[in-house]
Amino acid sequence: ITISNFKQTSAGGALFAKSTCTLKTNNVIFKDNTGRNGVAIWIQKGDAHIFNTTFIHNTASVTGASVWAGLGSILIEECNFIENTATGTAGGAVYVGSTNARIINSNFTNNKNTKGSGAAIYNDMNSLTVENCIFTNNSAKKGGAVYSESTITVEKSTFVENEASVEGGAI
Repeated sequence: ITISNFKQTSAGGALFAKSTCTLKTNNVIFKDNTGRNGVAIWIQKGDAHIFNTTFIHNTASVTGASVWAGLGSILIEECNFIENTATGTAGGAVYVGSTNARIINSNFTNNKNTKGSGAAIYNDMNSLTVENCIFTNNSAKKGGAVYSESTITVEKSTFVENEASVEGGAI
């Protein structure tokens, strides 16, 4: 399934999950969606398993052009994040709030945060594990690929030509 060209002014342009819920995606493409926060997927509270999903050219005016995760837990597995942009404070592709997050076997390519931190991933207040991921040509003010305000574990991942204008070209 392809979900494209959705627009919103607040949160969750394509998919909005506000209450306690379980969200699973498999073989979905989110493309050319625009909005403020969590433009492709916005999950406030609950558990999410984002699997084999592609996010292409989604744009957020504040945070999380592809995924915005608040409370609960999130597993992002075998996903591709390509040319997603946030023009605000955090998370060009993925914003992780007060949730436990694990991102594995995923690719982040040409994502941007033009004014803030974390072109590919911004981790705000909880633990983040990144395993076997590839980050290529992402750029932000701080944290060219990943920016974390809390505990982060990175294993078996590759960072190639990521850039930050202030600090942390990769992380």
